[in-house]
Amino acid sequence: MVFKFRRNLSDEMQELDVLFNESILPWEQEMEIYMEWIDGDHTWRALPPIVFSIYRGMGLNKDFSLSMANIFKILYLSVFIHELIHDDEEGQEYNQHMQFSILIGDYMFGRIMALLIDAEADMLLPLFADLICEINEGMVRRYKLGSSRSDYIASSRASLYKSAFLTAAYCAGKGTEEQNSFQQAGSNLGIAVEFLNHDQLKGEALTYLEASVSILMAEPQNSMNTFMGPIYREIQGLLSVPDKMAAV
Repeated sequence: MVFKFRRNLSDEMQELDVLFNESILPWEQEMEIYMEWIDGDHTWRALPPIVFSIYRGMGLNKDFSLSMANIFKILYLSVFIHELIHDDEEGQEYNQHMQFSILIGDYMFGRIMALLIDAEADMLLPLFADLICEINEGMVRRYKLGSSRSDYIASSRASLYKSAFLTAAYCAGKGTEEQNSFQQAGSNLGIAVEFLNHDQLKGEALTYLEASVSILMAEPQNSMNTFMGPIYREIQGLLSVPDKMAAV
């Protein structure tokens, strides 16, 4: 699915691509196969422009917003790579390719910490550590304990959006109560965006989207409406039309 809000940020996303390519050095060649596999992935397309938009909506400057979007992009790439790894019971041997996938996925997790320091956002390190733990726990519950697809989306995918909203609020100097509200808004939006990609869950997505709107758009905020308004309107439109019309 190609989102209009991503196309509307095409210049910013091109700048983000430059940052991303710089960030994955010196492993750029080794990463080519993973970049082919992830191209077109729903979360890969949706998450970076939403992260950039919530940071900008909070009044944070463009360069910092791009840096944070890049960090979340790399974080999702590491999640994507780790999800490619199966165990013996699923028929995959412990070969060199699997070992490299583990190593490069772990390297990406570590790279995030260095990039946070480079962006002078080291105060967010504990929040990112919590996020990585939540994602890993979600993987364990999904692949070892058999949790539902919807629960897995909430813990692995939606947690990325939730943390993006929380960290943006933190960097914008919001108080604890406001941070909690923005965190909930991000979680609800993340679930709505991710459920949109699953036919069996799409029917539940609008409820989460409306819950996010009621939190984030409760009071008129010019910058928030400017950056997040188009995202909410597009997702609402995609959830409010027949499936055959929603396909892009």
